[in-house]
Amino acid sequence: MADESEKINEEPEKDAVDEEKASEEQSEKEEQPVDELAEAKAEVAAMKDKWLRSEAEFANYKKRKEQERFDYIQYSEANILTKLLPILDDFERAFNSAPKDEKAEAWFAGFAGIQKKLFGLLESSNVTVIESVGKTFDPNLHEAVMQVPGEDGKVVQELQTGYKLFDRVLRHSKVAVGNGEPVPETK
Repeated sequence: MADESEKINEEPEKDAVDEEKASEEQSEKEEQPVDELAEAKAEVAAMKDKWLRSEAEFANYKKRKEQERFDYIQYSEANILTKLLPILDDFERAFNSAPKDEKAEAWFAGFAGIQKKLFGLLESSNVTVIESVGKTFDPNLHEAVMQVPGEDGKVVQELQTGYKLFDRVLRHSKVAVGNGEPVPETK
């Protein structure tokens, strides 16, 4: 009988332990959906963030490609225009070195017309002359060839004309820059 009473006493202890385990499992099951929900929300937020970043990157890519396309179209003529500049320089040198008596002749006027048309072509392609003489030396626009007496840092003389296409330099102006020494007086 003693064995039976021990079994009866053990059964309530087992029931209590089983009930504790069952309640722990129940609380774990209740916590598990909450944890899964929080994980799912975090995953959704991470995916949304990645999606927004990808969308922004794609928009930036489209803008960059559009700007590259615009620049390509805008500056596509730069190569040929740069090749025309020495021809314009040759005309200028020829006109500056021509004797005065020949400047009145018809052939000279014809060459002047050709130079004017060439310069008109450059202007219609948005090529502009870089103004240099009297301006402060700017290495982005000017190429200093020598220093001469004159106001320090100012362009005193332009040796070769520079040109820009829109805001981009096609050819830098070759200039003489003042070195700060006084200009000698000529008699």
